[in-house]
Amino acid sequence: MSSIYVDDAKNEFRNMKMCHLFPIPTHSHQIMELHGMAAMLGLRIEDFQQHHYPHYDISQSLRKKAIELGAKSVTVKDGAKLRRNFKQGKEWWWTINGNN
Repeated sequence: MSSIYVDDAKNEFRNMKMCHLFPIPTHSHQIMELHGMAAMLGLRIEDFQQHHYPHYDISQSLRKKAIELGAKSVTVKDGAKLRRNFKQGKEWWWTINGNN
């Protein structure tokens, strides 16, 4: 089961709309899973960003491919909530399963 998420952001960058591919890194293997999916999408390790949270910025067309490869689609709001809950030490899976 994938622990990689992709949000539905549409941030402008060089005439493209970008979103975020990210894990909820409870273990180091999830960062490796993120890098593996990024490689399948044709991204370079140099594209990896660690400020605020570990992620890759990806285009909308790569978003569709990431979902086909098993990334879980979340809203920007839910993605932020997942990351915030993880940072606060809460059970992140509780939120993704529709509980508050």
